[in-house]
Amino acid sequence: RVPEDAEDLEVIHQVAFPGDAGTLFAHQARPRHAEPLPGILVIHENRGLNDHIRDVTRRAARAGFVAVGLDLLSRFGGTPDDPEEALRLYQQTTADGRLADMLSAVDYLQHLTMVQGHQIGAVGFCAGGGNCWQLALHTEALAAAVAFYGAPVPPVDGLDTLASPVLAIYAELD
Repeated sequence: RVPEDAEDLEVIHQVAFPGDAGTLFAHQARPRHAEPLPGILVIHENRGLNDHIRDVTRRAARAGFVAVGLDLLSRFGGTPDDPEEALRLYQQTTADGRLADMLSAVDYLQHLTMVQGHQIGAVGFCAGGGNCWQLALHTEALAAAVAFYGAPVPPVDGLDTLASPVLAIYAELD
């Protein structure tokens, strides 16, 4: 774990930026006193932007990125503390709404002066892996994407629209 108050990082627990349907929230972290760095969008599972994903966001920052862990439950006021309530809210989101929010987050990253705008990546876990696939299929702004065991996996003939490399990790014994 990387603590939220890690001395080597600049962490903002909740940043806010505009999205198509209103304000979006995210957990943001980057190495302290760093030159502009590549950006990475961290996409959570179906339980929302929880402590684990905030920690993953800080780990990405420690690895040398400006990391933004987007809260895909922003349309509901943000991820609640109760994981079952977060799941219930996530199930009310739509693929189109999640895609719009992720595209807004990529745009946010591209316009941060601390980010090398042409170097944006995305990583998603579980439901976030499926969302990561959708993002990669619908934008040319990504330099790379990594989907961890996310569904739906696009059909092979749908991969023609990919503009960036995608690493897909689907463990047999996971």
